Amino acid sequence: MLAPFISPGLPPETLVISFAVLLILGLTAAVDAQKGEVPDLPIIFGILAAFLVQGVYGNWLLAAENLLAGAGVAALIWATNEIYFRMRGRDALGMGDAKWTMLAVTGFGIMPAAMAWGLGACLALAWMAVRRLVLPACNDGVVYFAPFLFVGLTIGIYIFN
Repeated sequence: MLAPFISPGLPPETLVISFAVLLILGLTAAVDAQKGEVPDLPIIFGILAAFLVQGVYGNWLLAAENLLAGAGVAALIWATNEIYFRMRGRDALGMGDAKWTMLAVTGFGIMPAAMAWGLGACLALAWMAVRRLVLPACNDGVVYFAPFLFVGLTIGIYIFN
């Protein structure tokens, strides 16, 4: 059964919301790849849905811990970007990455999200190298990160859950 890989510790009836959260993450990553922005409304809906399902079917303490972990990671990403911006005068990360990661952590935990960032960074660097070598005229140095995060997250969910 797939439920333990998607929603660890929750009953199988929560599988639908886990897939919905994963679908939201995938669709917002696709929007990021096309438009360079992660839409707010689906992310907010996903965070709320994950929190409520974890609270109702699991326990509210677990739901609150996951939500606070997600908010803490988003704040860490924001702070990292803020420091970089003050040093360099430009953003290192988009806040879409922070929102996206908040939903990933709230829905699936810290370890799958950490895998998303580690593997996503490696994939993004590889993509930048390929673009530089194959399409040097199109190399503007801008990489929208959420699609790479999504690949890393799906692998992280499989490995850690």
